[in-house]
Amino acid sequence: MAAFESATAATLQLIEPLGPADAAEDAPELHKGAVTKAQTEWQEAARLVKSAIRNGEFRLYSQAVQDLAADVPPFRSIFVRHVEEENNMLPPGGFFELAEEYGLMSELDRSVVSGVLEWVSACRRERAGWRPSLYYINLSRDTISDPYFPEFVQAQVAQSGVPAEALCFEFLEPDVTALAVDSAELVRNLRSYGYRTMLGAFRYDKVSMEIIKEMHFDFLRIEGSLVYNLLRSEASVSKMRGIVRMAHAIGINTIAELVESRETIDKLRELGVDYAQGVAIACAVPLHELNQVATPPI
Repeated sequence: MAAFESATAATLQLIEPLGPADAAEDAPELHKGAVTKAQTEWQEAARLVKSAIRNGEFRLYSQAVQDLAADVPPFRSIFVRHVEEENNMLPPGGFFELAEEYGLMSELDRSVVSGVLEWVSACRRERAGWRPSLYYINLSRDTISDPYFPEFVQAQVAQSGVPAEALCFEFLEPDVTALAVDSAELVRNLRSYGYRTMLGAFRYDKVSMEIIKEMHFDFLRIEGSLVYNLLRSEASVSKMRGIVRMAHAIGINTIAELVESRETIDKLRELGVDYAQGVAIACAVPLHELNQVATPPI
């Protein structure tokens, strides 16, 4: 992956300024050359991202989402890391910038769906009596705008034999705000097939409330800064209490992310939050190692 590093690093370098004498004479040609060079480097980087997606160079990870009211197995958040990110050779999330730049996020989302279903299907074949949990997958803006995504998921689920209720798809609030019509249509289509849906990065403001009124979600994942400040701010406690009351009134479960301490877990329970996710619950692990890792009781 040295070529990937080179192409990525090259795109982040600043073009050195021209000297005064050179600028007047050579600016047009130098500018053209710099643009052409940058385009070539980005195209090479995009080719390498495509190759990484198609050659399985992204690793699926999972983090437990624990029920705070019942002693039941957790469900799972799913996300991806590039192998070079794992080895600290690529900045965290660095490949997303390239994938977004070249419209490849939808392809990456599809590969995540396929990878999760393949893993679940393999577990069911290899372990007698094994039952899948609920796995939630974040969707990019590219996928939200893709009218063929529900049919793709249906085909993958039919091929794998995994029940639809094992999958939940997360929409981030800023994406829903930017793509309201596409989001509403995709939520409606996915739910009609039996999949569950989640609104992530929920902030409990006027925009959030309008979204909740227009679309039906099964879960709200509450924005992390609010969770972080629960033990530091009475205003955050009051806001969290309002979110929980509103969500429960309309039949939606709440999830607190970035939970970092036992004290925060206790506070969330006191406020009636349904689920918690974060290092105080469990660290993220590679999906293929999931059955080797026990989630400690909380």
